[in-house]
This record gives sequence, structure tokens and C-alpha cells, in this order.
Amino acid sequence: MRNDKLLLEYLMMRWYYVEKIMARRPGLEKILRFRFGGRKPFLSLLLRCPERIRRAVLTTGWNTSERIVETPWLHRLLGKIDGLRTILDVGCADDRSSQELAQMGFLVFGLDRRRHPMTHPCFHQSTGDAGALPFRSDVFDAAVSISAIEHVGLSSYGTPVFAAGDRLALSEIRRCLKPGGFLYLTVPVGHENTLWYRIYGPDAVRRLLSDFELLEAHFYERRDGKDWIPRTEDQMNNVVSTLETGTNGVGIYFCRKRRP
Repeated sequence: MRNDKLLLEYLMMRWYYVEKIMARRPGLEKILRFRFGGRKPFLSLLLRCPERIRRAVLTTGWNTSERIVETPWLHRLLGKIDGLRTILDVGCADDRSSQELAQMGFLVFGLDRRRHPMTHPCFHQSTGDAGALPFRSDVFDAAVSISAIEHVGLSSYGTPVFAAGDRLALSEIRRCLKPGGFLYLTVPVGHENTLWYRIYGPDAVRRLLSDFELLEAHFYERRDGKDWIPRTEDQMNNVVSTLETGTNGVGIYFCRKRRP
């Protein structure tokens, strides 16, 4: 019973405080995510602290991550698709979108190198690399990739290092989409750079998406660590993200696979 209660509290904290854990200053985030023997000892210790201590740790000096704009746009744009049934989610382990879509009745197939902590009858998980998707061609109505392809081909999560991993991942996603299928993609956008993930200039993203028909694009810049402000595509060239600040700019792209 004690272990079940701790698991429930962990899952509640994971989602309720997702902005505060995933968008912390780098030092505290690394401490909370530290693994030893397959466990996260500091996070486990935090779970066992009184609630007032947990809240104090998680609500002091926090930032707001790009998820605060990515998730609403996901549901808004997918809501435009008639007859949507099957969805591929590439890079699903640290996001709750798969669960939200599954709860809405969509058949969701998630792919990540790590397991998602939650299950659902409409959510099917596979472990693997985005550069070699274990799915047949032309099977999904839509694909979702939220802040994921910028890591493919880099060593961010202990993944194999290879050139043009992001382009290969998009090629694989395109292969798995039905003709005319839709892609919802978000990536860090701003002054082009490579940290432990890629930050794309606006023109670089358009080149990546050249095999898709771009239907909509939306851009946001984070100010003062918390507020995400709508920007034009041209304005994103001046947005700077660093290891210290984290991602300060995001691009949201809604595309369609071109028909033969």
C-alpha cells in the first residue's frame, strides 16, 4: 500500500508539476533526474518529504517550458482533422500528449528509447530509435513529435550518434504516414546553435520540412523565463537559447504528407 501511494504521488507530481520539474534551472533539474541503480534517489526522497517542503522546492525560481504552448496547439490543430483515428507519437516518454490523445479515444502508437510511465488500452508503446521506426509504411492518419527530433542523432539521451538524425527521423515519419496524413511538429527555433540538442533557424526548419506541405506555423519566444509571447518567423532569428537559460524559442508546425 505504501509503494502504491508513493507511485500515485509521483505520477501526480510528474504531471501537475511538469513545468516546474522539466523547466528548472539546470542544476536542480539534474539533481531531480539523477539515476542510480535504475532509480531516482533525490526525487524519491522528495516524495517522502512533507507536502510543504515539496511545494517549496518545486515552486521556487521555476521557469515555464514550451509545453505550455505546444500542448494547446496540438489539440487545436488535430481537432481540424476529419476521420482522425490512428496517431504516431515519436518521442513520447517525457510528455503526456500520448495519454491525453488515448483518453480521447484515438489509437496512439508511441515510440521512444525509454518507457512511458503510464498505460492505457488505446496507447501502445514501442522502444526504439526515431531513425528506424518499427512500423509499416502508409498506416497512420497523423504523427506527433513534440520537442523530440532535435535530439535524434545526438548523444542527448545515450542515443547513437549519426549525421542528419533529424532529417532521417522526419523521413521515417513521412514513410509511416498515409498519403495526405498530417504531421504536428515542434522544435526549438531561434539563433541557430547546437547545445545538447539542436536549435534551428527558421529557414533550416523549412528545409527539413521540404517533403511536406506546410499548412500552418506558429512561433513563440519565452521572456523572463515564464511568459511565452507570439512572434513572427523573422523575429525568431534573434531569439537566443543557452545551456543556462534552456529553450527560449519554439516553432509549431502543422504539415501534410504530399500525395503521390
